[in-house]
Amino acid sequence: MSSQETAEQGGLPPGSVEHGSSNQQELQEEAGQAGAVLTADVQWVAGQNPDGTEADDTNERKKKMMFIRVLLLLLVLLVILVIAIPLAVRGGQNDDPSLETSVMDNSTQGETSDPVPTQVPTQPPTLESDLDFEVLLPNVANSTFEVILSDQSSPQYKAFNWLTSDPYLRRYETWRREQRFALATFFHAFVGPHFWTWLNYEIEECGWGENVNKIHVHCDDDGRVRRIVVGRAVDRDFVYFRGSIPPELSLLGQLEELDISENRQYFSLGSWLPPRISSESFPSLKVIGCTDCDLRGFFPAVLCDLTNIHTMRFGANILELTQLDQLQILTLSINKLSGMVPSEFGLMTSLTHLGFSENKMMSGSLPTELGLMTALAFLNMSATAISGSIPSELGLLTSLTELALHHSNLSGMVPSSLCSNPDLLQILVDCDSVDCTCSQCKCSTP
Repeated sequence: MSSQETAEQGGLPPGSVEHGSSNQQELQEEAGQAGAVLTADVQWVAGQNPDGTEADDTNERKKKMMFIRVLLLLLVLLVILVIAIPLAVRGGQNDDPSLETSVMDNSTQGETSDPVPTQVPTQPPTLESDLDFEVLLPNVANSTFEVILSDQSSPQYKAFNWLTSDPYLRRYETWRREQRFALATFFHAFVGPHFWTWLNYEIEECGWGENVNKIHVHCDDDGRVRRIVVGRAVDRDFVYFRGSIPPELSLLGQLEELDISENRQYFSLGSWLPPRISSESFPSLKVIGCTDCDLRGFFPAVLCDLTNIHTMRFGANILELTQLDQLQILTLSINKLSGMVPSEFGLMTSLTHLGFSENKMMSGSLPTELGLMTALAFLNMSATAISGSIPSELGLLTSLTELALHHSNLSGMVPSSLCSNPDLLQILVDCDSVDCTCSQCKCSTP
């Protein structure tokens, strides 16, 4: 067999033996061309035609895969929403189910462990609708909301901003939110001293006061305010709780006593009282007072309509009298009152205590009509300029336990009818001008 035949049978190209290296180079070039063809074939099988275009069936397969991916993505999003929405709803629930999330935007910090009190408003309240107000404070008058939205300097605005910044707001029932709002409005209306514990988020309102030892707000066992008694600051000169009573204080439906004595107001009594005050707006109020407050003017007629009030303490003011039928206690000492004691006082048959002491300009005789005040237990006319004799009609006061007539211009005898009253414990007179044979009589000292 020739070498050429051998080469052909072995699969080599003809002439590969004779030509040596040149044939090897040609074989390499042919192998390269074959590899290029093979590569093109592989690329075409993988989805691309030899000319670089996508195969039709491959396009369809890619579209299906894309659709499946989109569908899976939508399913994942749906699962996330199904899980997240109930969690968000549960996390936004309030102890009071009536309180909407919309009014709690600035109270979401209630989860913080170290809240900081916010006493000065920074930005106006932003509520989406009137319904938000009604949900947060359902018993507050529309006029109050109008003030909140229109006047950022008002006590109502400052109180509302303080309330909605409370980190513990979510814990409170409706009545408690309204109680705290009423007290905050009251405080801002009177420009209270900054060193007091009022408006401190860390102290319950039933403990607010000048300090922990001098409490101003007193509550019952249920936490509802019963008494507000604010005296002048201890050991601090010229520090007063000065202002006028806001109508929002009527939200305290259980309030029985309101007294801010020894705090100079420099108002007329009428302007110091809340507008439209009535027995309906303050149904539980029984005691009201502002002794030594520099109040002036007449007793407003509206006080005559407060049939539930039995005690008014307005001593050491500059006031003029009027008739108050339903009162039980009336003290008007040191008031610069002048003139005679009105005979109309005899119509005040519910009065048990009547005090006119230290009104040095009061003059004239005691009216006999005082004998009609059958419930009167205490009568103090000392340190006045009343004159004349002591009317025998005072002996008709069978409930009288103490009678103070000293340091006055009275003269004559103490009626024997007074001496026969077994409940009368003491009669104070000026023994140098008044004769008294009663065992109850005591002489005053200069």
